[in-house]
Amino acid sequence: MTPITSPASPHLEIAPQQLLYLIYGAKDVYRREAKFSILTALAQLKRGESLCIRIMTDRPQDYAGWPVETITLDEQTLKDWQGDNGYIHRRKACAIAQGLTLADKTLFVDTDTLFLENPLRLFEKIAPGQYVMDRFEYDWSSVCQRPDYVKLGEHLQAHGISPQNSFKLYNSGLCGVTAGDSALLAEAIRLIDEWTQGSFDIHTIEQIAISFAMRDKPVQEAKKFVYHYFAEKNFFHAMQKHFFSLHGEQF
Repeated sequence: MTPITSPASPHLEIAPQQLLYLIYGAKDVYRREAKFSILTALAQLKRGESLCIRIMTDRPQDYAGWPVETITLDEQTLKDWQGDNGYIHRRKACAIAQGLTLADKTLFVDTDTLFLENPLRLFEKIAPGQYVMDRFEYDWSSVCQRPDYVKLGEHLQAHGISPQNSFKLYNSGLCGVTAGDSALLAEAIRLIDEWTQGSFDIHTIEQIAISFAMRDKPVQEAKKFVYHYFAEKNFFHAMQKHFFSLHGEQF
């Protein structure tokens, strides 16, 4: 995995805990998603509380003046993180894996996430061998017969997984892990590479791989603390565009 350096923050300290985002490319909607998500996280803090927020990005200048630390991604790193099979969401698993080197506890958050409660309460749920994910979505047994899951099912059979020997699949829009979970993320990335060889039919292979690596471990849902609006993008994009047109993007 390509090491990351940050010209903007060359000496990042190991934080007790960090809220971590990954955002790349020049699309306005994703930059506004990230900034609005950060605002909702900060708005939930009580007086005197602080939150370490870090953004892995190829455009650190977009966050100048914001209370965040940026970790600069170059083009080669993004290419390496996508892997040989061209699966774009592999980058997310790589970002989480790299983030483990920067904090004792990492709460990775997709940019299309709003905080409804204090994010510090979520960190309290993360411990060695105890994870936080956005939400439970379904058991493997409930989807394994779908046509687009057949190829993945063949791979899982090699790991002893069948409809009778199932595991829980979680949405990875939020993923809470600790510094000791490098082997877990390495396993998830290895599975992503295995499951995307040749071709792949499922765009959520990354979160299936993470869920599989976490199987038989205690996982708590974060859905009471956050709202992940992945299915309502159009509304929130329009709202955020209006919000920032009124208030500007400077913090």
